[in-house]
Amino acid sequence: MSHHMFYIEVPEEMNTKKRKREYNPISSDEYDTDSGVCSIEEFNAGKDKYQCTMLGALPTPYPFSQGIASQASADVIKKQGDETQKVLSKYAITFSGSMKRKLWPKARPADAIDTLVIMTDNTDSQNWKDACTDIYALLLQGGLVGSTIKVEIWNEALRYKDVSFAIPSDDPRLIQALKSVQDDVAKIVLKDLPDIVTSIAYHMRGPSQGLVGDRKPTIMVHVKHKSRHLFQVVEDKIDDLLSSKDFPGITISTKILGGEIKWGTNKITETYDIRHNFIPTPHGQPKPFLLNLTS
Repeated sequence: MSHHMFYIEVPEEMNTKKRKREYNPISSDEYDTDSGVCSIEEFNAGKDKYQCTMLGALPTPYPFSQGIASQASADVIKKQGDETQKVLSKYAITFSGSMKRKLWPKARPADAIDTLVIMTDNTDSQNWKDACTDIYALLLQGGLVGSTIKVEIWNEALRYKDVSFAIPSDDPRLIQALKSVQDDVAKIVLKDLPDIVTSIAYHMRGPSQGLVGDRKPTIMVHVKHKSRHLFQVVEDKIDDLLSSKDFPGITISTKILGGEIKWGTNKITETYDIRHNFIPTPHGQPKPFLLNLTS
């Protein structure tokens, strides 16, 4: 599973609420300005303004794996330390720490790259991309090759780090709400994303170290890595469906991510492996569907 905690909470009709993080294109190479089509990686990066990287690139998605950065990268980062601080001062970015690590998206070690991560407590991220780009240029001037280094700025407290938890089995109202929309959600996803969807799941999502009360029921749609589509349109369709339902006091979120759920226990539909639970697509090909993770 792949993959943040900052949502605009919008009151809806019929006492239904949804939490939503707005997608804002980050002008990466994976966004088409004419059509609005983007990769799933761009789509999720564009929803997290508290983790930025340099112009034309995408920040490392959460969750990620890490290792030791090369000595060459470490040496240049150290050599350019004073100039890096000048860039941060230029853009009024408060420095609260840094790390130099080799980072890569979970289960994708081929994408590993040395990364300088600068931590800040700032909440205004408007200039972070420019700062990353300038610091990246400093590292290239120091002798590093562009394809071997990346610069990111994080607000560690605010960047997206949600993980999945079980849907509580002792909440029958929530379970019924999720069951009541699963067929319609599947119809939307299989119509709009028939060739790239890998699973549909229902989880509680929240920060790993957060309170139980911070976890929110979430419709999780996973698609193939590097898939391109108008993902915001699909997400909005699911949100519109949820808005048409009457779930007083229940907040349901929608999340479209890159990746695949390999296995999950499932008390709601009484299946234990998504490989045994398929819904035919319009093309007659089976696609996995899962309503899972009840405690």
